[in-house]
Amino acid sequence: MKDVLKDNRLYMPDYFYLLFKGIGLIEGVGRTINPDLDVVKSLHPYTRKIFVKKISPKNLMKTGMDRMLMFTDNVDEIPKELRSVLQKLDENKFTVSSEIKNIEKTNQLIKSSIVNLILAMVLGANIIATAIVFVSEAGPRIGELSLVAILGFIFFFFLIVVILLRITRK
Repeated sequence: MKDVLKDNRLYMPDYFYLLFKGIGLIEGVGRTINPDLDVVKSLHPYTRKIFVKKISPKNLMKTGMDRMLMFTDNVDEIPKELRSVLQKLDENKFTVSSEIKNIEKTNQLIKSSIVNLILAMVLGANIIATAIVFVSEAGPRIGELSLVAILGFIFFFFLIVVILLRITRK
């Protein structure tokens, strides 16, 4: 449904799309139980009541008046604010400042997450490489096992311990 709307350059809020999708799903399930079910016909009285209420002259008048009052409340303040900004610009006293709270904590969290991600990637590569070496017949062997595969498993367990310690340390 979303593709059909997009192909025809029709846009609607996601909640409408989800509402229509939900109604379609309910109708599909309902028709398996009762083939004569028509969800749209069942919803008609409710949608009509909502629609009539939304476009009633009383509601439209109230909404328009609320918006007009909000606009007029703000119109008085605009010239004062604009004059103040222009005066500060004229006097070269206009400054813009910003503050990012807890930036050090955020930076530390990002760095820690990147290190954990790199360790997980190395761990994944180690698992794959160790598995390939383990099934191959090449290289020095201790009994039936490849020495390189044994070293790979030891490194694998070491990385798991490091990652678990880093995670539990927080």
